[in-house]
Amino acid sequence: MTETVTLTYGAGGLPLGRATVDGELVHGFTFAGPDIDQTIGDKSCVGDEDGIEFCAWEFRAGFAMDWGFGLRLPMNVSVTAADAVDEGDVFTPTSMADGADWSAAEYTTAGISPQSGNEYTMHAEFFLGAIAKIAETTVLDIGPPKIDEDESSSFKTPFGPGKTFSLPGIDIPIYQQSVAKVSVEFGASLTPKAGSDKFKANWAASDGLAGNGALTWTDPTQSVDLSSVFAVDGPDLGNLQIKDTKYVFTEYKIGLGAYFEIDFFTIHTERYDIPITDFNVSKVFPDIAVPIHAGASPTTMNAEVTVNNVAPSAAIALPVVQDINGVPVHFA
Repeated sequence: MTETVTLTYGAGGLPLGRATVDGELVHGFTFAGPDIDQTIGDKSCVGDEDGIEFCAWEFRAGFAMDWGFGLRLPMNVSVTAADAVDEGDVFTPTSMADGADWSAAEYTTAGISPQSGNEYTMHAEFFLGAIAKIAETTVLDIGPPKIDEDESSSFKTPFGPGKTFSLPGIDIPIYQQSVAKVSVEFGASLTPKAGSDKFKANWAASDGLAGNGALTWTDPTQSVDLSSVFAVDGPDLGNLQIKDTKYVFTEYKIGLGAYFEIDFFTIHTERYDIPITDFNVSKVFPDIAVPIHAGASPTTMNAEVTVNNVAPSAAIALPVVQDINGVPVHFA
C-alpha cells in the first residue's frame, strides 16, 4: 500500500471582514532661524470688523531677529485590508492617498518647527533700536532699517489632476501716481504655481505575511492595489508597511494677472487682483521628488493584519486499483 497525505491550510480566499487604517506623513523641508526677541514694547489699538487695526500709540525698543523658509507637504495614506486572514490565504489590500493641512500642534507632534501651521513658510524679521508711533504716525525711529516680511501661507497639500498651490508672485508696475497723500499703482503680476498628480512609495509585508512592491497614486479618489500578500504562518500579528514615500511635482504653471493698489495716507492700503490666464510649463522641468521631511516622525505608515493558525486536515489517497479476476487489488 502507498499512502499520499495532503495537508490543506485555509481556503485561499479573502475573508469578509475588512478594516481601513489611516496615517499621515509629512514631506519637504524647513529651515528655521533663531527666533530671538529681546524687545520691550506696548500699544493701544482697536480693530474694525474687517480686521484692520488702528493704534492710538505704540512703542517698541530692543533687538529681534527671526527667519524661516520651508515647504512642508503632509499627506494622508490609508490601507484597506482583511482584518484577519488564515494561514495559506492570499489577499490584495488597497490604498488611497490625499493631501492634508496640518496645524502648528501637528507639526510639533511630528518633531518639526511649527511655523504657525504654515505649509509654505518664508518670513524674515530684523529689528534693532527704538520706534514710537502716535495715531499711526512715526515720531521716533532709531536704528538701522527694519525688516519685517512674511509670505507664509497655509493650505491643504495639493494632490490630483490640476491641483496646485501658489508661491509668492512678482509684481511688474505699469502705472504709479500719488496725489495728496493718496497713491495708486497698476501693473501685471506673475505667480508661480506647483502641484502633483504623482505620489510614490514602496511597501512590504512581514511578521507572518509575505509580499512587497511599489505604489503610485495619481488621484485622491482612486485606490491602488498592493498586489498579492501571502499569509505564511500564524498565529501572528502581520504588518503591512508603506515606506519611502515621495511627493513628485508634476504641475508647474505661471499665473498671469493684473493688480490695482491704492494707499490712503499710508494708513490703509487696498489691493485688487485680477487673474487673467495660466501658462503651463510642466514639460520644461523633469519630475522633482520631495522625500519625508528630515527629523519627522513617523516615517512609515503601518497596518496590522491578524494571521490565524489553522489546524491541518489529512486526506489519504490510495494508489491505482487494478482488477484481478474480478477482485480490486492495490499493488504496493
